[in-house]
Amino acid sequence: PFRFYANKEGTICAIICEITLRMEGLYSLVASILDWAAIKGSKEIVILDGVASTEHDDKAYCAAEEDLIRTMADKDISMIPQGFITGIPGGILNECLVREIQGLTLLAKASRDTTDSGAAATLIDALNRFYDIDIDTTDLQEEKDRIHSEFSELSQKYVEHREEIAGMYM
Repeated sequence: PFRFYANKEGTICAIICEITLRMEGLYSLVASILDWAAIKGSKEIVILDGVASTEHDDKAYCAAEEDLIRTMADKDISMIPQGFITGIPGGILNECLVREIQGLTLLAKASRDTTDSGAAATLIDALNRFYDIDIDTTDLQEEKDRIHSEFSELSQKYVEHREEIAGMYM
């Protein structure tokens, strides 16, 4: 259930998982990811994640060790005010502490109901500011309305389909 992307130089890698995984075996999975990262010589791991919300506020938040949080604040990235980071992101952050790899989570408020390309663009913009890189988010920004509309339509069709099936077995 994972996709791996890397730049040609092999200095940046993105691991994407689009499903929710059960807690059983989570430690083994996280340990495998960190083992692989260590073999590749990774010094830092950045987790991009969303916080379910009713609306997006165009702000990026972070969870990291105290010295890194101060540096992030200089780039207009605030410490998350409260909450817990669980699942794979929490496991990776914990393993980073144990293995002395710098771990950082960037968070954005994201729609709890649909995909949120605006939140994705906010996270990428935060990466751009913090690491002084230039990943273009123009397409994400332009497509967010179209993506939202298509996903909402798909979700509605799914709900209607589930209602039809539920009515068949009464």
